[in-house]
Amino acid sequence: MSPGLLSDLPDRTQGDNNSGEHGFPKPLHLSGALEKFSYEDTTPVIGREFLNANIVDDLLNADNTDELLRDLAITSKPHLAATAH
Repeated sequence: MSPGLLSDLPDRTQGDNNSGEHGFPKPLHLSGALEKFSYEDTTPVIGREFLNANIVDDLLNADNTDELLRDLAITSKPHLAATAH
């Protein structure tokens, strides 16, 4: 007999320290690292435009590059979700 459809799914009933209810990851939150840059929400498709940010100098060569890029990725998610509907 072949395994059932649900028998191969991971058990999400037991969480860990990074998990929320039912073992799913907790939502990501902004650290505020991008607050020093002015921005404009151009359109839902284009998303947020940082007006005075230079990608190489201000983001990639910064002391807190990981925080900046993580916040940038989190910031872009609502725009992607809004266009999916």
